[in-house]
Amino acid sequence: MLPLIALSSLFLLVSGGRGGNADLTKVLSGRDDIDFGRALAVAGYSDLAEGLCAAIQKQYAGDAAKVLECEALIGDIHYDQANRETDGARRRERLEKVLEEKSNFVTSHGDTAIGQEVAESLPNLFRSVGDTLISLIDTTTDETQKGELRRQAAKVFDDAEGFVAKRVGSLRAAYEGLQQELQAMPQPDKPDEPGAEYVALQEKVDLAGSRYLVARSGLAQTMYFHATTLAADDPKRAKLLNDVSGIYDDLELEFSDRLAIFDGFIFRGLAQDGLGKTDDALKSYDMAIRVRENFQRNEKTGVYPVPEEVAGVMSNAVHQKMLLLIKKGQADEAIKVANDFFTTTQDAYKSARAIAILATLCDAYDSAGDQKGLERTANKLIEVDPRGQGKAIGLKWLGGGGGSSKLNAKNLLALANQSAGGGETDKAMDLCRQVLALARGQANEQDLGAEACVLLGALYGGKEQFEEAVVAWDTVMERYPKGSSAPDALWRSINGYIKLGAKQRRALWDKRYRERVAALGTNFPKHPNASRVMLLEGQRREDEGDFLAAAQFYDKIQKGSPAYEESQFRAGNAYVRHARKLASDGKTAEAKTIYLKAEEILRRAMADAKDAIKRNLDPDAKPRLVGVDFSARVALAGVLLAEAVNKPGEVIALLEDAETLFPGDGDKLGNIWDIRFRAYKAEGKLEEGLAKLEAALKDKTSAAGLDRVAVAAGGEFDKRAIELLQAKPDSTEVDALLKKAYDWYMRGIAPQLEGRVSINAPQLEGIAQRFFIFGLHLNRVPVDVQSFMEWTGKATAPDTWQQAMRLYTTLLPYSSNPRTQLDLARVQAWLGKWKEASVNAAKYFDREHYIDLGKKEIDRDQLQARPEMMFALLEWSVIEANAAHGDSEPTHKDRAEAIFATIGGSVNKDSKIWWLSKYHWYALLYDIGEYPKADFGLRSLERNSTNYDDGKFGLADKFKRLRVDIDAKLTK
Repeated sequence: MLPLIALSSLFLLVSGGRGGNADLTKVLSGRDDIDFGRALAVAGYSDLAEGLCAAIQKQYAGDAAKVLECEALIGDIHYDQANRETDGARRRERLEKVLEEKSNFVTSHGDTAIGQEVAESLPNLFRSVGDTLISLIDTTTDETQKGELRRQAAKVFDDAEGFVAKRVGSLRAAYEGLQQELQAMPQPDKPDEPGAEYVALQEKVDLAGSRYLVARSGLAQTMYFHATTLAADDPKRAKLLNDVSGIYDDLELEFSDRLAIFDGFIFRGLAQDGLGKTDDALKSYDMAIRVRENFQRNEKTGVYPVPEEVAGVMSNAVHQKMLLLIKKGQADEAIKVANDFFTTTQDAYKSARAIAILATLCDAYDSAGDQKGLERTANKLIEVDPRGQGKAIGLKWLGGGGGSSKLNAKNLLALANQSAGGGETDKAMDLCRQVLALARGQANEQDLGAEACVLLGALYGGKEQFEEAVVAWDTVMERYPKGSSAPDALWRSINGYIKLGAKQRRALWDKRYRERVAALGTNFPKHPNASRVMLLEGQRREDEGDFLAAAQFYDKIQKGSPAYEESQFRAGNAYVRHARKLASDGKTAEAKTIYLKAEEILRRAMADAKDAIKRNLDPDAKPRLVGVDFSARVALAGVLLAEAVNKPGEVIALLEDAETLFPGDGDKLGNIWDIRFRAYKAEGKLEEGLAKLEAALKDKTSAAGLDRVAVAAGGEFDKRAIELLQAKPDSTEVDALLKKAYDWYMRGIAPQLEGRVSINAPQLEGIAQRFFIFGLHLNRVPVDVQSFMEWTGKATAPDTWQQAMRLYTTLLPYSSNPRTQLDLARVQAWLGKWKEASVNAAKYFDREHYIDLGKKEIDRDQLQARPEMMFALLEWSVIEANAAHGDSEPTHKDRAEAIFATIGGSVNKDSKIWWLSKYHWYALLYDIGEYPKADFGLRSLERNSTNYDDGKFGLADKFKRLRVDIDAKLTK
């Protein structure tokens, strides 16, 4: 943990605290502060580390080396933040941004020392990208999506290999040039005493060799990670793995004594394993482990005194060898490898892969049936890593089978909590029962038993098995009344009986509820929840829908009670709910009377909460009182906005200081601005409200949570545009309103698009549809044009369609609506992005199983149940026809013709879709130069009618123009 004084100084620094630049120069000291920033990043304070780097860069703008080092550290921070992202798709997106950052840095500053360091870190970044893509490939069940992910992975790694290979080439040239220069230099007369010039050049050669070695090794590693993303039967995978092995064979000949070569043996082993050459892989791992033989072994202890970085390479080789041996069914050999490493390697338990080796050793002992070895190793994991993953793995093994008896009750309880947190409910419940058995007779039986029962009840409650839950909580009062968790158990029991009563009215539940309430007040009168019991009666009445009785009960709680301020808010809010009920029943006058009473109580609740906040010194009580003040304000605002009261002007004043009270609280500020927005609308001051909202969005302290309000603002302009369009179809102001709506919508959804908040799929889908419609108007698409197939214009205002395309693309992984893919294809078609539209239309129809292109058949049941799909199918055919233009491959053309033929055989010849399919088919043949085939098809229509569709569908003139164009080509 970083020292508190260091952190507090840093908070002052990066938040622009008092003192300005004069104080900044006193705090910053250049090199030391970069080290401090790196320590912050390692400790997990990434935001602070990034802030410190920005401050150093600003203060030392003239020092290029410091600025670059900070920039590199910021890249590492972004890499760490990306790796912590739990969502695979977002992690991949963030990692690829980091890859772009670091690649650009190496391109611009690769000749600097820090540029070299960044370049050497790239293989690990490629590994993270590869691992993320593999995870995405493994988790998707859609084979088309798997293929697309593999294609994207191939693109990432092809670019990476090209980038690294170019660097390897330049470094090799530099290395060979220096070698030639050294060879041309006269050899020293005394080899043991070379001159200074010779020594200096030799050092340059060694440095250049090291850079080349690391870069080429990095290329091999990148190729290995690339191979792991490819399918097992992909021939490119085997080629890459062979190339990896070959690179390290070459490097071994040239740099046999470098540590990087021993590290390379591990990757050569991984590549050989991937090729099925497991015996060769084991030999490669052994060669990496033999790096220890470069150090003199202690004859007495048998320990090799290897430094930390060497032990790290060895530990990685040992781990990979163990994994391969276990895969081959040789668990006993894996055990020998691990134990040899730990007994002969200095500080082996501190090595980079020590925890991984111990965890794998547990697997090996388990496979070998050695329970004692398993328990010994699991306990070692806990000893070596008592606060991290080692403890979690050790506890899991000790609590997962026969070894559970080796844990005492306290450790079993820790394991139960860990299992509960990991979602292993049944296992956690079983462990709680074991705790109760083991705790008997122990000095801390009361505490252990009470805590285990509280957890057991919570687990039952999570399954909504409240009868079992209350039994567990009640057991605490019967068997463990002196346990530290006893009041918590009693409080949970009270709430459990409330839930049971809400599900099924029984006198027994009510009786036990009242008994538990009395017990909490009698046995634990000073416990915080004792005062809250008085609120439960009111809540019960609210649950039953008797809001007036609830309000009257809350109103009885006397001032001075710890629950008084909350009771006042609840009383006012219950009156509000009762008034709404009266208003909905048409009892407007009675509703107004109750609303006014609610207003009086809520204002009093706000005043009392503010007074209590000033007087109360308990830091735990203040957040609750602030919450009461906020909730009372929101409820009061609802009263003032009610039709029966109608005082929207007072709402604006009521919420005026919200940003001061709740700075940065997105949920609260979002609710407040939602109310403000409604108030400005009700006051007829929407423009003023929008101006204030725009100012708030620019202020970081008040912008949190305002996205949904910005969406609402967009909806207002959208609504105005529709109303004006209906009243005055030719009004030029419609465009301005639509553009305002577009701007506000974009502001509102920006946090989702930038990955700052989770995706709200229904909201994005609705806005994407609105953007598509905006585009129809702004691009002056005639109102009678139903599809891009009928449009001959050009997108002069493409922005809204482009953003609709972006929204649909963002939505695809989250939307449960299959039409999202079709909507994306359609908007791409309107923009003339035919090949992209082709991919998405094909995916949509593949998923729907509507058409079998091989048999040229449509599912008859679907054809009857979903006739609208035929129009979508026709659109797909036109997309494919347009995608075929200028395409040397026949894929799109063949697919278009197959769809046209299927439509022709599936719908009535008198339908518009039949005639459209024929027109677009023959137009495609004309466009790609197959004039005789187009002529043949057109003549087949002309045998039945010289006027084609006889004007029924407005296509006759198009067919006639096509006939003239075909005849002109044929006569030539």
